[in-house]
Amino acid sequence: MTFVETLGWVLLHFAWQGAVAAFLLWMALLLTPSGRASLRYAIGCAALLVMVVAPVATAMRLTVSHAEPIAVPYARGVAANIGPVDAAREARHRETSTFISDGVGSLRWMTGRSVVVGVDAAIPWIVSGWAFGVLLLSIRLLGGWWRTRALRTHGLSPVPAWCVETITRLTARLGITRPITFAMSLSVPVPMVIGHIKPLVLLPVAALCGLSPQQ
Repeated sequence: MTFVETLGWVLLHFAWQGAVAAFLLWMALLLTPSGRASLRYAIGCAALLVMVVAPVATAMRLTVSHAEPIAVPYARGVAANIGPVDAAREARHRETSTFISDGVGSLRWMTGRSVVVGVDAAIPWIVSGWAFGVLLLSIRLLGGWWRTRALRTHGLSPVPAWCVETITRLTARLGITRPITFAMSLSVPVPMVIGHIKPLVLLPVAALCGLSPQQ
């Protein structure tokens, strides 16, 4: 199998694998008490890990199952008239007509070889559609990162002195030792934190102007 074919079958298999993982996650969260937040978080992380491992395992299984060449018997007097392209096509059809352990063979066992051949023909379109979707979502993610980056530099002003004193007291009480920058922003409606390595806490100007120091 080529890389595109393998990727296409991995995507098709992940459709049902992801659905099964999501269903099991839903059932597990339904049976887990709402007060066990750490356990529910661990279950969610385990489901995400399964969704990462499943495509990799599927790709490895498909690759291994197609690693060895398939011997194709030909009738005497016919093999000489079959070219390498026709021989490869015939080998592929014979492979899909046998129930083997990989996803292509199991699909043939359930629905017949014609469906497998039809899906094989649609694989390039499936992979192209998936790649186009990944590209669009990556552009959207990049745009969100750019807008978030702009919040660090536009419409900022220093926090009042009374606010600095309160922040210092609260960080000492919480045991926070790493430096954290605070600023007032005209662009955010609620307090938010931007960044992990150099965190910046943005406080909305409207909220601070409407509160007393005690509040």
